[in-house]
Amino acid sequence: LVGGGGAAPAWGPRAPFLVSPVLLAAAALVVARCWDGDGAAPSDGDDDGDADGGPEEPASALALVRSDPAILLVGCVQFLFETALAIFVLQWPPAVEGAVRELFGSDAPTPYGAVFSTFMAGCLLGSALFAALSPRRAGGDATAAVARTTAGMLGTAALSLALASRCTATAHAAPLLLSLV
Repeated sequence: LVGGGGAAPAWGPRAPFLVSPVLLAAAALVVARCWDGDGAAPSDGDDDGDADGGPEEPASALALVRSDPAILLVGCVQFLFETALAIFVLQWPPAVEGAVRELFGSDAPTPYGAVFSTFMAGCLLGSALFAALSPRRAGGDATAAVARTTAGMLGTAALSLALASRCTATAHAAPLLLSLV
């Protein structure tokens, strides 16, 4: 649909981004009309009729978030972290392209595939490290240990993004490329 004889010839490399909201809306419509839940039986003590034990309506979910500030705080941290990553995803191609031109000349090709593969390897490494550092047993204060591990992970991510931002702002290409790895 997007490639071949579809939208790509008309809109070029922007086609997936221009077509995706339409496909997302269509998927949301199909889910809203056809999906009735996960089909699990209600658990004991669950009398609200919802299969997973959660609130049935958005108003109930909002009331739950308002009643427990920890839920709101976790949501805010997730929102801010994902926002920083989204900004990074939109900004790294031009930053890397400029750094490659500065270091290797204006005719040098930018290795987008190699950089993206490195990002994916970093995600894999981060997931493996988080799993290794997270507590695996129920004894002790597992919540505090997870909180410390998460704080360390968020701190490392913030430092990496700050270093990449600083290198971009000061036009130092070599540290920028290293910070992205």
